[in-house]
Amino acid sequence: MQAASGRAHSLVEGAMLAGLAVVLVFASLFVPVIGPLLILAWPLPVAAAYVRHDAQAGVLVALVAAVLVALFQGPLIGVSVGVQMGALGVALGWGLAGRRAAGVTIAAGSVAAAAVLVVSFGLSLLFLKQNLLTEAVAQMTAVGKQVSGMLGSSASSSTLAQALTAVETLIPQVWPTLLVLSALGLSFLGYVVARPVFARIGIPVPAIPPFAEWRLPWPAVAGWAAGMAILQFHPQHDALYLTGLNLQILFSEVFTLGGVALLYAVLRHFHTPRALAAIVCVLAVINGLFAELLLWAGLFDALFDYRRFLRARA
Repeated sequence: MQAASGRAHSLVEGAMLAGLAVVLVFASLFVPVIGPLLILAWPLPVAAAYVRHDAQAGVLVALVAAVLVALFQGPLIGVSVGVQMGALGVALGWGLAGRRAAGVTIAAGSVAAAAVLVVSFGLSLLFLKQNLLTEAVAQMTAVGKQVSGMLGSSASSSTLAQALTAVETLIPQVWPTLLVLSALGLSFLGYVVARPVFARIGIPVPAIPPFAEWRLPWPAVAGWAAGMAILQFHPQHDALYLTGLNLQILFSEVFTLGGVALLYAVLRHFHTPRALAAIVCVLAVINGLFAELLLWAGLFDALFDYRRFLRARA
């Protein structure tokens, strides 16, 4: 009797979560302004089903939601919704159900997000004959040309035109880096959204470490060094060169972020107000010279952990 009651409760809760998932999808499609932001909440019903029951329940929620969306919006959108909701939701649920650290869960979500992005590109190319990367570059170039035309024949216009040409050439070469960074950002934002929502329904979500404590592990330096070595000793523009280029750009970005976290930690150690410390960090990032210094600071911090000096002074 109790087993039957438990199964009935699971079915009812699963149906409610699937319905909530469908509501979130349609709200993200049709509600202006905040609609696109609701995409970050798509995986939450799947993750909740995973945590409260098991992985099968989470997958079923995503499947039911995908079928219902497909009935109204077509099979392509239904499949896209099901893949995104299911993959990210299962990754998030796996981390939360196992009480894993925030970094581990976000990493798992990043892998899922990368797979989702690849599938989305593939579906668009296969069924819609649209290359989303090429279209994004074309739109960026068109906007830049409009701005350049408004500037006329000034030096700023010439500089902008050169920058657009460089970006148009570079983006097709570094799409793996863009994919990884986009996946990390999507997973991180999804985790941030999940924490206050799940706190209200009693699902514990481990806190993300404070930004001032963010520091890359020392093996990450090997990735950056490998990219630099390839670019230095293998200048031919082939697959190996592109691998080195992507490694160098990817690890340069993450080490710059590590440098910003170190700068923020130093500022906060000396009792700089949070708002002022954040402004200083932003100004440092947008300044070319300081951004380069932040990259090296983040790299050497991964090796030597400069925060130990701050802890010794505390």
